[in-house]
Amino acid sequence: MKAWQIFVHSWRQVFGNFGAALQVSVIPYLIGQAALFGSGLHNYPTAEALQAAMDSGQLNPGLAFAVGVVSGVMSLWIAVAWHRFVLTEERGGVVPVFHADRVLGYFGKGLGIGLMIVIPALLLLMLGAVVGHALFRVDPSTLATSPGKFLLAQLVPLIFLLPVGVLMTRLSAMLPGAALKPGVPILSGWEATKGESGVMLGVVGLTFGLALILQVPLFFIQNSFLVFVWGTITGWISLMLGASVLTTLYGHYIEKRALV
Repeated sequence: MKAWQIFVHSWRQVFGNFGAALQVSVIPYLIGQAALFGSGLHNYPTAEALQAAMDSGQLNPGLAFAVGVVSGVMSLWIAVAWHRFVLTEERGGVVPVFHADRVLGYFGKGLGIGLMIVIPALLLLMLGAVVGHALFRVDPSTLATSPGKFLLAQLVPLIFLLPVGVLMTRLSAMLPGAALKPGVPILSGWEATKGESGVMLGVVGLTFGLALILQVPLFFIQNSFLVFVWGTITGWISLMLGASVLTTLYGHYIEKRALV
């Protein structure tokens, strides 16, 4: 199964080069996490809690936006540096090289892809939310009284988003190319993965499944600081694995490298 090969190849890419993965990512990632912790945003682990804090005046929306920008830039820095390390063996020092033009190019291509999928994503998300509510009839209190039921209700919209995940994955296969050089056509990943939607669905399912498993301990951790620590660890794994999946797709489908 090619989807499993891609997933395992991506996993080995990170943990088979663990020292390099840390070298490329640890400084920018810790900067992003320090901004999150220093601002107090780690006390609001869900989107609902964050929105409630801003609505009540407990949290400055401008601060939340600034922290989001810092975290976003750090993530882009890591992704670009990791793509370049895997595909060209570029090594920086203790701090990875910051290619400002490639980070901006990567962001621009990613924004373009996001604009392509936003409407189908919103429509499917709303449809999934309606179906999830109709099936399980949950409200905010359900999390405390029946966490399993609450989790299932949250899963329904995500299942509806699987086709969008396939679309996004196929389009995003070109992003590592944007980390290397300018002028990579935004639809080159889509064209290179023609006929491979089933494989992409498998990759999305495996990646989503791992992300879901990593979130399970959060249902049992009550301390907000421990939630932050666990989120820091799992966030790094998700970021690096996601970047590696895209690197593998680019290498295999666009550069025609073998999956080994």
